[in-house]
Parts: sequence; structure tokens; C-alpha cells
Amino acid sequence: MAKLVKIKKPKLTPCLAVCIDARNEMRTSVEREEDVINLHFKQQNLESEAFDNLYFENVLFDNCTFSEVVLERCSFRNVVFDSCAFPNCDFSRSWFSQCEFKSSQLVGSNFAECKFIDFTIEKSALRYANFTSAQFDKCAILDSDLSDAFFAGCALKFFETRDSQFVRTEFFRTPLTNVDFSACDLEGICVSEHAEELKGVIVNVFQAVELSRLLGLTIKEDE
Repeated sequence: MAKLVKIKKPKLTPCLAVCIDARNEMRTSVEREEDVINLHFKQQNLESEAFDNLYFENVLFDNCTFSEVVLERCSFRNVVFDSCAFPNCDFSRSWFSQCEFKSSQLVGSNFAECKFIDFTIEKSALRYANFTSAQFDKCAILDSDLSDAFFAGCALKFFETRDSQFVRTEFFRTPLTNVDFSACDLEGICVSEHAEELKGVIVNVFQAVELSRLLGLTIKEDE
């Protein structure tokens, strides 16, 4: 198993101010063009809201449920999402630096054209999530489910993963050189016709047999 890259983890300031009305706080920030800083969003629930171009720094989302919420073109710096549910939310064209999703559910969420730096996903569910054209730099996906997710046209730099599921995941036009999937479940992935994405990928023996079909190989068993 390859050693994970050193990623800067979020370091939240102790005693963050607890926000009791996320909707009002974020709407006010949009209207006044103010940043969202040093806050603890605890057990907040939002549905079908839109907050564009917000800047979040030193923020904890704790046991929050945001359903179909738009957070497009937002910036997140030193932010933790802990035990949250963000189904079908739109984070497209956003920027994440020194952030972490842990024990969270983001099924169907949209991260298209996002940029991730020092970013961790751990023990989270992201089935059907869309990362099309996203850029990853020093990122780790650990013990998470990204089955049926879309990683088309992505740039993966220092991208590490283990104990995660990539079943029917799409990697069309995303080079996987040096990405180690050997400790993951990698089945039925989608790549281009000539499977150029697989050049330099690191897999185990069983995964190699699975991927051989994409390369047009026929493996003959010993008689």
C-alpha cells in the first residue's frame, strides 16, 4: 500500500460562535457581501436555497442537513463538514483549501469545475457525485463510497485513496498515473475507447484482471 501524501488538515479555532439560523446568516452575508468566518453551524437544516459567491473560513458544519442547496462559486478555507448530509447540493466552480468531509452523505452533489487543495474525504458516501473537470492537489479519499460518481476530465495531483469503492465510476479523460487503487474496490469503471487513462495506474492482481477487459486482453487460465 502506498503511503498517503501529507495533507494539511483543518485546524479550527476553539470556541467558535454557534450559529442558530444558518439561512439568515448566509443570506445576510450574501446581501452585505461579507465573509462567513469563525462559526459553528450546528444541526442546521436547509432545503432548496441558493447562496452564491460566499467565502467560508474557520467554519464547522456539524450534523447539518442541506438538501438541494446551491453553494456555487463559493470558497471554503479551513472548513470541516462533520456528520452532515448534503444530498443533491451544487458546489460547482467552488474552491476548497484545507477542508474535510467526514462521516457525511453527499449523494448526487455537484462539484464540477471545483478546485481542491489539501482536501480529505473520509467515511462518507458520494454515490453519483459529479466531479467533472475538477482539479485535485494533495487530496485523500478514505473509506468512502464513490460508486457511479463522475471524474471526467479531472486533474489528479498527489491524489491518494484507500478502503473506498469506485464501482462503475467514470474516469473518462482523467489520467490515473500513479494513483493507487490497490486497497480499494475498483469495478466496472468507465474510460475512453483505448483506455489511455489507465497508463501508470497502480492496481492489485485481481483488479488487473478486471481492467484487462478494457484493454482488449483475454487472460487464459492454466489448463
